[in-house]
Amino acid sequence: MRIIYRIQSAIAAMLVAAIVATPLAHAQQPQQSPASVSPEVEAQQLLQQAHTIAIVDVSQPFGWSEAEVNATPLLQAAMRAWGQFKITRDPSKADVVFEISPTRQPYTYYSPHGVAYHGHNPYLQLTVVDPKTEDPLWSITVPALTGYDHTRDLFAMSIGNVVSQVKLLDGVALTPQETSDLGYLDRKIAHDRKVARTAGFIVIGVFVAATVGGIVAFRHSVDNAKKAQEQFCQENHMPNCAV
Repeated sequence: MRIIYRIQSAIAAMLVAAIVATPLAHAQQPQQSPASVSPEVEAQQLLQQAHTIAIVDVSQPFGWSEAEVNATPLLQAAMRAWGQFKITRDPSKADVVFEISPTRQPYTYYSPHGVAYHGHNPYLQLTVVDPKTEDPLWSITVPALTGYDHTRDLFAMSIGNVVSQVKLLDGVALTPQETSDLGYLDRKIAHDRKVARTAGFIVIGVFVAATVGGIVAFRHSVDNAKKAQEQFCQENHMPNCAV
């Protein structure tokens, strides 16, 4: 009987210990933190929930007058034409803030002979900012050009490409024309740079040819002068007068 009693007491003690330990085990499990998202996804989520935007000009003057003067009003007009958001002038009342600024990005080109050529291409940069934290979340950068190509306003196309990139971030499908325009300015910049390099090589070639031609012409002129002087000395029986 004592053995049975001891076994029953041991089983009861084990059950009590298990009951007490179970909630403690649950309490000691660490809480899993929500998975962190990338800045692009965070900007996308903020944009998809937004109803009102503010566009702020944060450009630094560097001599590109058209972009510095017209970027903000043209972007506001393009956003209104899209109709996806209401636009406010007060960033504190906006669900998302777009900071727009013209900028430049350096490039380096190496000629077939290994000569390095450096330059800068103009770009428009739009930064998506959370107005609550004032933290920049994501930046969009597109090539920017001024002037006209045939009948198309290149700077207006640049602004349109900024809006197209915002549409892509918002999950909106682009039209075939918008998709084509996204790559057009990149192709034009590459083409214009190639033309400029070719023109530079032509100018150098012309300069070298003109220099060599001038040297050759000068030598011919000196030779002709010597021959004329020698002929004059011979005709007038004047030996040793030629140089």
